[in-house]
Amino acid sequence: MSPSQDNLAPNVPSRTELRRQSARIRRVVAKLGWPWWLVRGVAVLVGLWLFWMLASRILAFGDGVSYDWVGPSGAAVVDLLERINPYLWWVAVVIVGLILLAIVRAIWWHSVQREHVVPVPPDDLAQLNASLSPPVREVLAWVWRDRTRPLAQGDLRQTLAELRAGRLLKIRLAREQAQVLSLPPANFEG
Repeated sequence: MSPSQDNLAPNVPSRTELRRQSARIRRVVAKLGWPWWLVRGVAVLVGLWLFWMLASRILAFGDGVSYDWVGPSGAAVVDLLERINPYLWWVAVVIVGLILLAIVRAIWWHSVQREHVVPVPPDDLAQLNASLSPPVREVLAWVWRDRTRPLAQGDLRQTLAELRAGRLLKIRLAREQAQVLSLPPANFEG
């Protein structure tokens, strides 16, 4: 640990306590996010079912296709079409699969975006606030910069990411540097 980190360490919770507090935040995230996870799971299952049904019907249709209308049986063009017939229909299956994948992916990302803006209910926030240490609340305040919108589930997810990335020490170091430069410290708590 560097000398500057020695001065910062007393204000930072232990790794065990940080894990406990992160687990509390994750529980709130899970509580708010389960309906959206359900939507994504159903979208994937419906997409897979649709793909299976369409692929089996396309391949069954392709097995019954006759190319006699192109020319007489035994003609070079008819023989070629009959040889490549399974591949043609598998290409159609791949194209349908890619279209369905794009649709499921769009549903997935739309659901993720909607999930991230779900506001944290005041009761859940009060319980969470009571269980968080001041440094972790500072990180939460740092993440929630735009106070014109409610604290949302995405902010809690970002708080978890910032805690893992060492934001606690970065805030402390920024305060120490502001003090060295005789600047007023930034207000991270809002």
